[in-house]
Amino acid sequence: MMADPNRNPIMPNAVPGAGLPPKSRPRKPIPAPQERGPTTPLAIPVEVQRTFFRTASLMLRNSSLAYRIDPNYQAMMRADADIEGVLRSLLVTLGGLEWNVLADDENDARLVNLAQRIADITKAIPRRSDLFRSLHEAVWYGCSASNLVYERDPILGIRVKEWIPIASDTLAFDQYGNVAMRVGSAYINEPSVTDLGFDSLVHLFDDNERRAIILHRVFTTAPNFIDPNTSEAVYRGVGARDVCWYIWLLKQEVLQNAAAYAERYALGIRVGYYPAGNDAAKSEMLTVLQNLVNDNSVVLPRIGPNESMYDIDIKDANAGRAAIFMDMVNWLSGKLKEAILGQSLTSEAGSTGLGSGVADLHADTLSRVIRYHADALAESLTTDYVRVLAIMLGASEQEARKLRFVFAPERPDPKDRLEAIEKFVAMGGRVSEREVRDLLGLSEPEDGEAVLGTQSASASENPLAALLGQGGEAETDQEPAPEAPRVVAVRKRKR
Repeated sequence: MMADPNRNPIMPNAVPGAGLPPKSRPRKPIPAPQERGPTTPLAIPVEVQRTFFRTASLMLRNSSLAYRIDPNYQAMMRADADIEGVLRSLLVTLGGLEWNVLADDENDARLVNLAQRIADITKAIPRRSDLFRSLHEAVWYGCSASNLVYERDPILGIRVKEWIPIASDTLAFDQYGNVAMRVGSAYINEPSVTDLGFDSLVHLFDDNERRAIILHRVFTTAPNFIDPNTSEAVYRGVGARDVCWYIWLLKQEVLQNAAAYAERYALGIRVGYYPAGNDAAKSEMLTVLQNLVNDNSVVLPRIGPNESMYDIDIKDANAGRAAIFMDMVNWLSGKLKEAILGQSLTSEAGSTGLGSGVADLHADTLSRVIRYHADALAESLTTDYVRVLAIMLGASEQEARKLRFVFAPERPDPKDRLEAIEKFVAMGGRVSEREVRDLLGLSEPEDGEAVLGTQSASASENPLAALLGQGGEAETDQEPAPEAPRVVAVRKRKR
């Protein structure tokens, strides 16, 4: 009988392979391979972490650093004028950008018509600019969401009846990225549709409910292998709140010290003098000092015969020490603004040096920040709004994928743009008169209305005038071009 090579002859009753060298131990069977590749994630977040937090229903913990450390303090951050001021300015700018719905194929009449219908429906959304502003709250929180309420409309076909913002910290995600919302005891639905979250019940949206949600995320971040609290960051994103958290805490500490310094020393230190060795006089001086507004006072005995035995003196504190606190507060405030806007010179004054171009560089940085957030929201609206609405209007899934929501870039400075147009026309280029009028905010003159223009200057002398249809007068024996604007001297009164 042949001996078993995996059995230890010294310990015949031991587990097979025990006590043998690693190469001689029997290998465990390899588990069946899982289909992971180009069409599926190679790993979900919890699989690339040493440890992680999740509930029995696979819900992940809120990954926000500020919210996890102190939910109350993180809410107070929005009451800080240094934060809320620049944040509101950015959100208002983003919410006011021009937008449009475009078709990838402009020659496809059906797609162009569908894009126009969706644009008309978007224009009819109540408080539309505020909807965009609400979704841009992801700048601060990392993610944002709004619930759109649709209804049939006899003119538009479908319209957005109302929209309801969903607080960012109300959102929750499971380990696969499915979105849910935290709910309380008043949530009216079947008990079976709620699961247990970390600190509340959660409701996981089904496919039909998910179509009514616009979910917007920015700065999605991979989970940290050694930090079990970051599993959800790939789904939630990381907003400026978490970047500003420690800077804001330090600022509050410095402000407390500055306030304490001002309270204790800004009114000066009162020094009361009394005759040395006279306890009754000392007691009376203490009483006098305690009756004053500020309790920052001391009593000192006096011996010299040439000085008044009773006196009250005020010693001013060193103002330079208070300036240290305020300089640090100002520095921290600037860092908070940089964390939100990417720079600080567009929100506060600063020394740049003559001709340094630093201010222009900061303005370009802000423009890129605006462009990033505008493009990010346009992608979210394309996925969760335009395509959903297109399918509701009868489009196929392939047609819906050919539509996209876009935000126009910031309007350039009209003066700089007009100078560039003038140079371009002087070089022989051609520009649409309509675009120039739109840039300047000018309307087309009506028939019979007096207009301003140089009739004597020729097109060769003033290319921009020629561009605007203000060239030299036509020859007497020639008919004016039908598209040329009429120049009259009398303005008709409108009744």
